[in-house]
Amino acid sequence: MPNRMHVAPNLSAELLTPWILAQAASLLQLEPERLRADRPLSDFGLDSVRGIALIGDLEELIGRDLDPDLLWDHPAVNDLVAVLTGAHNGEAAGG
Repeated sequence: MPNRMHVAPNLSAELLTPWILAQAASLLQLEPERLRADRPLSDFGLDSVRGIALIGDLEELIGRDLDPDLLWDHPAVNDLVAVLTGAHNGEAAGG
């Protein structure tokens, strides 16, 4: 049975989504407006090295270790945010 904890209970989707988009845009050297939360970040050029960097940034933000595969299991920002905030079928995101 999956752990139903919220990884980032103090962060709402409204705050986390633009933060992730901004971090990803910075890593990709793109304007944040070019990214879409409903499309996989790999569509915009996010590779495994930058993905690990983004997960590291998220870990610092929320103060918890995250599964390194989280971004690949939930490649669109909307899906990733849903998992982090506990709105995605109660899945645990911790590693």
